Amino acid sequence: MFRLGVDPYELQRASRVIHENGHAFTIALGPWSMPREVQGRFDPKQGRLILEFRYSDDEPASKRPYIFQGIEITGGQDTRKVLKISIPVDQGKADLSAMHRKLVDALAHRREIFDPNAVTGTSHELNHDVVEEILDAANFERLARELVDARSRAGAQG
Repeated sequence: MFRLGVDPYELQRASRVIHENGHAFTIALGPWSMPREVQGRFDPKQGRLILEFRYSDDEPASKRPYIFQGIEITGGQDTRKVLKISIPVDQGKADLSAMHRKLVDALAHRREIFDPNAVTGTSHELNHDVVEEILDAANFERLARELVDARSRAGAQG
């Protein structure tokens, strides 16, 4: 398992300035919707890369995950903040770049489905922005490293 701490002060997309009637307002993601940590692990039984987001609260997960191209995104029961992402891994060589592209597509599609006319700066929208920022290509590779290591170990043993 790999853990990635999240520093909210380093995130560029945790707040947004909106302009309304000649006034500028800053909308920021609250502490309950800001991930503290992301954990990445590979589940060999399911053949999936699991990314779990830890928050200050213990909001229950929704009963049904959002599924797009095999990627499952589980949101919070009430807030819809991203709690877990499960990504299928092909039996062959793990292509982290292709997996990351599919993840970005799934997150974008989920945003469109759930909030097609969302008010800019809502908690759900900002949480989505932060998740996308945290899971940039470099961090995704660091989180997915266990997948590559597990594959290498399995190949050496078999």
